[in-house]
Amino acid sequence: MSNTHDEALRWESWLHAYEQARDELPGPITRRCPNCGRACLRLVYRLRIPHLLIGDAHFWCDHCLRGPYLSRVEIPEAAVAASGEEEYQRLRPTIPNYALILPA
Repeated sequence: MSNTHDEALRWESWLHAYEQARDELPGPITRRCPNCGRACLRLVYRLRIPHLLIGDAHFWCDHCLRGPYLSRVEIPEAAVAASGEEEYQRLRPTIPNYALILPA
């Protein structure tokens, strides 16, 4: 298998995990990390376009500290999202410096 193919599969597995995690909101995320297999996934939204519920998603594993950053995603109504810069800065310390998973 080529490296590019492996990276594409990894990206797809993270997108699938994100979709499942998003659908579980506002409850706890039970989906396991595509990288390490632990049930330690976290999801934080930053609202960018309030009237459309569009923003950014920080999605990572608290165990292996890997995950994607997704921009311009639809934020579910059940999600907690930072709606302003001040609120985002209060949430920011809860988001670790995780290794980004990038699209292939």
